[in-house]
Amino acid sequence: MVNYHNPATILADFNAFIKFLHVIDGIYIWEYFSSLWFEWSFITRKQPYRWTIWVYAGTRFATLLNVVLNLVAFNVTKPINCQLWLHAEFIFAYVAFALASLLMVLRIVAIWNDNKWVIAASLGAWLLNIAFLIRSIVITSASWESSVSTCALDNSQKSRDNTTVTFCTDVFLLIVMLAGLMRQRDHYLGRLLFNQGLIWLFMATISEIPPFVLLFLNLNDPWNLMFQTSSLLSMTIAATRMYRGLSTMRDRQFTVSAPKALNLPSPVPVADRYAPHNTWATELQTVEFTSVPPQDLQVGTKSEDMTLGRGSQVSTTATYQGAEAV
Repeated sequence: MVNYHNPATILADFNAFIKFLHVIDGIYIWEYFSSLWFEWSFITRKQPYRWTIWVYAGTRFATLLNVVLNLVAFNVTKPINCQLWLHAEFIFAYVAFALASLLMVLRIVAIWNDNKWVIAASLGAWLLNIAFLIRSIVITSASWESSVSTCALDNSQKSRDNTTVTFCTDVFLLIVMLAGLMRQRDHYLGRLLFNQGLIWLFMATISEIPPFVLLFLNLNDPWNLMFQTSSLLSMTIAATRMYRGLSTMRDRQFTVSAPKALNLPSPVPVADRYAPHNTWATELQTVEFTSVPPQDLQVGTKSEDMTLGRGSQVSTTATYQGAEAV
C-alpha cells in the first residue's frame, strides 16, 4: 500500500500536480482567447448592451489572472513572498467563483420569473458561499518549498469547509434551476436542458466532486490541491458558455415579411377558361426568414413580423411567378 505521507511520495505527487496544473491552465488560456469575439461584439456594439456583460467579463478575467499567478508561482527559481502570492491568487480565484455562481443566480431569477422566494433562497446561498470564501482567504497561509522551488500551502485542510460549502451551494443552485425548467412543460426536456446551458453547469458541478472527496480523504497536500484549480476553471467555462450561448440565441431573430400584394386577374368567363392562352399571374413578394420559437411569435397586420430572441438564424428568399391555370 502506498504511503502518501512519505516525503518521496509527497515530492512525486507535487511534481505531478504542477504538470497537471500547466495542462489545465493552458486549456483555459485557449478557451479565453478563442472566445474573445464575444466581448469584442459588445465593444463594437454589434450586440445590445446589457449590464450582465460585466459579470461575464469579470468572471473570465479574474480566472485568467488566477491562471497567470499559478504559472508564475510554479515557474520561478528564486524565493518569492508566498503569503502575498497566496492572497492574490485566492482573491482572484474566489472572485471568479463568486461571479460564476452569480451568473447561475441570474439565470435562476429569469427562469422562475422573478419569484421572490426563489430569489431570496438563491441569493442567501450565494452570500453564504462568499462568506466562506472570504474566511478561507483569511485563515490560509503559504511558505516557500525549497525541494520543489515553489510556494506551497502550509495546511491545505483549512480549505475543506470552504470547498464543502461551495460544492453544496452549486448543487443547490443546479437543483433550483432544474426545478424551474421542469415547470415549463410545453418544451421537450432534453432540448430545454441543452438550450438553457444546464448541461454545462451539470458537468461543472460534477468536476467539484473530486476535490471535495480528496479533502476528506486527506491523503497529502498535493492530492488535496490536485483538482481545486480544475473545478474553478470548469465552473468558469460552464457559466460563461451558458451566458454566451443564451445571449447569442436571444439576439438572433426570426422575421417573416408577409406578401405586400397578391395580384389576381379578373374572373375569367367559364366559356374562356379552356382557351389555350389564358393564364393566371401570381406574384409573391420576398419572404424572409430569420428563426423563431413558437412561444415568442408576434404577428403584425400589414407587414407581418414574427420575432423571437432565441433560435438560430436562417435567411431564405422565395419568389413564385407565373403559376398557370389550364
